[in-house]
Amino acid sequence: MVRRTVFAGVAKAQAGAGRLTLQEFFEAISPRHLVMVAGALLAALLSPDLSMIQRCAAFAAGLFGAYIGTNAALTYFELDQAFVPLVAGGLALTGNNLVKTVLRVSRDPVKFWQNWRNSSK
Repeated sequence: MVRRTVFAGVAKAQAGAGRLTLQEFFEAISPRHLVMVAGALLAALLSPDLSMIQRCAAFAAGLFGAYIGTNAALTYFELDQAFVPLVAGGLALTGNNLVKTVLRVSRDPVKFWQNWRNSSK
């Protein structure tokens, strides 16, 4: 069975076969994509010390990491396809946090180093 995509639903609506309903839209989106977007978006929005541009960069990095790394991680760890949402969400948060850490370090490297050293004691 071939999974329908969002583009197939849009093409059907444009061909005059009817409008794309919300139910058809959510049936066409895979859980992997929903988890990637939700994880990266929540992590970016819940960062109080970042500007809007930095939040957008963190969101993009989260999506990029999840989109590129999910299949590679599943293959490397020999996981079943049932773990796709879990791996995608984890990679979205990891990419997001990586960018947030780089932004914090670049803002004030000495303060970041002192906070990091004091937190390990």
